[in-house]
Amino acid sequence: KSYSYLDVVGRTVIVLEKHNVVPEHNVPFQVLLL
Repeated sequence: KSYSYLDVVGRTVIVLEKHNVVPEHNVPFQVLLL
């Protein structure tokens, strides 16, 4: 099964939220995903 760009971004966001990453640490991930 191939994963689309949105699937990867969506799953990554969910993982970050589950780990309760602090906002300051979320910024670099968001920039990389953009």
